[in-house]
Amino acid sequence: MTAMTEELLSREGLGNNLRFLIVEVGRQVRRVLDYLQTPTPAKARELLGRDDYIDQLHSAISRQCLALESDPNSGESALKFLKALETVSANLERIADFCENIVTHVNNVPSGDVATESNFDEYGARVLEGVDLIGEALEQSDVHVALEICKLERDLDHLYEGDLRQLTRRLASGRHTKRRIAALFIAHYFERMGDSLENIGEAIISWLLGDRLKIQQISALGDVLPDDDQSTLEDIELHDVFETRSGCHISRVGEANGGRLAIFKEGKLRKLASERQSVEEWEAIMPGLVANIYSFHVRGDTGAVLYEYLEGTTFQQMLVGGDDADVAEAVAAVGNTLRDIWQRTRTDQRSRPRFVAQLQSRLPEVYAVHPEFRSGHQSIAGRQYASFDELVDRVAWLDERLQCFSVRIHGDLNVDNIICRPREKRVRLIDVHRSRSMDYAQDVTVLLVSGQRLRGLDQPVRQRINQVTRWLFDFAREYAREQDDGTFELRTALGVARSLATSTRFVLDRELASSMYLRARYLLTHIADYGDAALTRYRLPEAALVD
Repeated sequence: MTAMTEELLSREGLGNNLRFLIVEVGRQVRRVLDYLQTPTPAKARELLGRDDYIDQLHSAISRQCLALESDPNSGESALKFLKALETVSANLERIADFCENIVTHVNNVPSGDVATESNFDEYGARVLEGVDLIGEALEQSDVHVALEICKLERDLDHLYEGDLRQLTRRLASGRHTKRRIAALFIAHYFERMGDSLENIGEAIISWLLGDRLKIQQISALGDVLPDDDQSTLEDIELHDVFETRSGCHISRVGEANGGRLAIFKEGKLRKLASERQSVEEWEAIMPGLVANIYSFHVRGDTGAVLYEYLEGTTFQQMLVGGDDADVAEAVAAVGNTLRDIWQRTRTDQRSRPRFVAQLQSRLPEVYAVHPEFRSGHQSIAGRQYASFDELVDRVAWLDERLQCFSVRIHGDLNVDNIICRPREKRVRLIDVHRSRSMDYAQDVTVLLVSGQRLRGLDQPVRQRINQVTRWLFDFAREYAREQDDGTFELRTALGVARSLATSTRFVLDRELASSMYLRARYLLTHIADYGDAALTRYRLPEAALVD
């Protein structure tokens, strides 16, 4: 315990009241377990009588914390500690209230034998373990003890889920209905005690580590630290926490002493397991292209992974803020890396990109953000123009006709998923969970558009991005010619139209969204006007690639 926390606890009897509250709530849980086994009026009176004392302790702690928070000498650390104490006190009182509620439900059963329906001692043992750990977590300022308090919530959840299934089946018999309903309520109150314990543990962790991560993420981070790593949670610093559109939480973690950095990701197991498999496959194809995985942890339907931190600058950062020489080196490295991947992984297996189907599936989301894009026939200068949906329908037949050889693709080759190290003339890839064998035009079109949809750029940067976009297209088109790929420009036009239109669902800037939509519309019109000849003669108008 730090000098600051010791000083706060010593003022106005705050520490003593907190200790008395922890002890009294533990006694209350023991009283209710005893009462469940042998319910008597005397035990009920004792239990209900002690509830007033617990309420008084909680009220005193709240007043003391409020007074200390109002002290102008209380710094930020003190305020965080006092906030944690208030949460601890409130949830301890709530546990005591649940004990009182249990007595009420036992009294509703005339026979008083509700304990025969479940082993409530198992619930009580876990609640008591959590209550007993609170003082240790606070006095030792121990994150790991606080995590143990939180984890008891899962144990109580599992107990409740088992009782819920069993008691529901027993209720179907129509016998001992009152007793079994009471048992369900009692089990539920114990399960809610677990929620209170989790709130307590989370409050202590937020005080010790800050509140930038949810408890599930902090717990996952503790699980995923390699066994041979000497770092503990107390040694770890967390930076740049954010959440992806797919629901994964990502943060950069580093040792407080300036040691090794890593990337921590926590989210749905299905996505993370897919990403791990992709990492392994990429490592077999091109060692060192993607980040190594230090460790992987599974917990139910969620997972956590600790990745190698890739030094360098994203391609997006290079385009926006890099000097011209570095940008040129980065562009060349991107092209060389893609060519190398395509040459190593090319197979004769035919793949159909189905860009139109991809566009159709995402149009409802586009129209939800930009309903004006759904307009019907338009008349401009006496000429009738089809609606966007009609344009899409006019080119839908190409999905079944267009096919290509297969290569290994990234699957989401945005400019922020490429890490550049221009001095080494090297790039590395991140976020590879969508990787698969597919038409290389998938990656090409995503890459071409991802730079174009960047917002808030001045004219010189916009011109640089346009120049890079043209270079990347020329590079990919040259590869297509070498492979005798006659429909590359047609597939690229469809893919770019798809990416331009669907990207607008993430763009609220009306001017930029409108520009992207109109370019998508222009490309679809251009393709549709070719008709059947598009399969043999189509050439992509390069002006549509740039803003």
